[in-house]
This record gives sequence, C-alpha cells and structure tokens, in this order.
Amino acid sequence: MQNWIRRAVLLVLVLLMAAPALAQEPETTPDPNATRAYYNSAALFGMPLPAGWDNLSEGEITHFSDGRSDIYVLAVSSTDVEAGIRTALERVNPAFVTEPSKTSTVNLQNGTWTQQIFTPEGGAIINAVGQVYDNRTFVLLFSHNQPDSDTYAVIVESADVQAGILDAAKRFIDPDFALEAASTEETINADELVVTTNTYTLDGGDELVAQGEVRGNFTYVVLERAPAGAEIDVNDAFFTVLLGFFVTPSTSNYLLLGLGVIAVITLGFALSVFLRFRSAQQDLKTLEQLQAE
Repeated sequence: MQNWIRRAVLLVLVLLMAAPALAQEPETTPDPNATRAYYNSAALFGMPLPAGWDNLSEGEITHFSDGRSDIYVLAVSSTDVEAGIRTALERVNPAFVTEPSKTSTVNLQNGTWTQQIFTPEGGAIINAVGQVYDNRTFVLLFSHNQPDSDTYAVIVESADVQAGILDAAKRFIDPDFALEAASTEETINADELVVTTNTYTLDGGDELVAQGEVRGNFTYVVLERAPAGAEIDVNDAFFTVLLGFFVTPSTSNYLLLGLGVIAVITLGFALSVFLRFRSAQQDLKTLEQLQAE
C-alpha cells in the first residue's frame, strides 16, 4: 500500500514539473510583411512603420527607407504650416528647399493637412504634408531617390478612383492628360480597400503607373513615371504613415492647473487652521478673564 502511495506522489510531482513546458506556446516567426508600430519619444509622435521599410531614425527626425524612397517625419517649432514645412526641408536636406510647385489642403480623419510638391533642380521630387497642432508643425516628407523615375503621392478630393487618378495625372503629369489605361488591375489591401492600378504608355515611350484607393471622399493616388522597362514599384507606404500618424497631446498646462488648484486648497486649509487657532486663543483669554473675575 505504501509503495502505491509513493508511486502516485511521484507521478503527481512529475506531471507538475512537466506542466510549464507543456503550457508553453510554440515559438512564432515574426511576419516580415506585417506593419510595425513606431514611436518617437523625443518628439512625442508615432505612426506605423510600413512593411519592408527600414527604420533609420535619429533623434527627433524619424526616417524610414526601402532603398528606393525615403519617408521623413519631424516636428518643428512653428504655427505657420508652410513655414514649418520649409524648416523641415532645411533640417532634412537643405538641397530640398525650393518654392512649391503645387499646394492644396485636405481634411483627413486625423486633421487638416497642407500638401505641397517640391521639385528641386537636379534632385528628387519631394512630397510634403504638414499640420499645425499644439503650437508645432508636424511634417511628413516623401522623397523618391531613383534618377530614372518620378513619383508623386497625392490626395485628391474624389470618391471615384478613376476620376481621382485622372485628376492627379492632369495636375502632375500633363494638364491635357486623357489617355486610356493600357491595363488595369484591382487588388485588396490590408485595410480591405480596393486598390486600382492603371498602367499607361505616354507619348515619347515613357510608362506611367498610377495606383489609387478611395477612402471616404478622397482618392489617395501614387504616380510613378519612368522610361519603358525601368523598375517601377508603386506602393502606398507614405499614406500608411500619414493615416496612422498620431501625436501625444501635451498635458503640461493641465498639470500646472492641477498643481495650482492643490496649492490654493492647501493654502486655504492652512489659513483656516490659523484663523481657528487665533479664535481659540481669543476664546481662551476671554474664559481666563471671566474666571479671574
């Protein structure tokens, strides 16, 4: 009987020791195609890091790159959005600074943004959006670094994807743009939105790939123009960053207000105690006088 009890106790101990190992979840390999979160603790803002992009951020300047293009995000001390965008360009690369060729405003789900296009002489086209919030201008820059192609990432007010693509092409490729797409492809992105990709053959032999997706009353369009046969890899990474951008609000004013209220209450309480103490002293003197009489 005692041997049976000992065996049962040993069996229970073995099962208890093995339980943690059995309960461990299997190791999973991170999905390289998953969008990751990024937060800039120095400037107090965050956004998604697009899948396939490297994080090259330093200090208060956020910098993502996929080898073909760069995305920069930073906050500057300015309450004028266009001046803030210009300051951001100077901080990232003084060669970017020039007069904008296009300027427009869009009201997105995360605020009103001013978007500008810069075409520095001999340099990459710079797409810039900026928003003033909490006495700072938050600026997102998109720079395409391929010498044989031009890329625009723009938002146009249209709830029809083909009309939105046509509008963007007229603004940035050719005011008389009226070509029929040589091919059209539709896919579903991570947000389960329909992404339409049109390919055009331009006069002179260049190829234009236009990608558009409708969100609300706006069409988000990426245009890339390159010589026929050149590498073209249109993606909406800049819009992923823009739509996922958020700022941690500054609560220092509320902190100061709270400390002020606490200070007033504390001083009021101390004054009340002091007045009561003096009143009690007066009462004590009165009682002593009455007792003496």
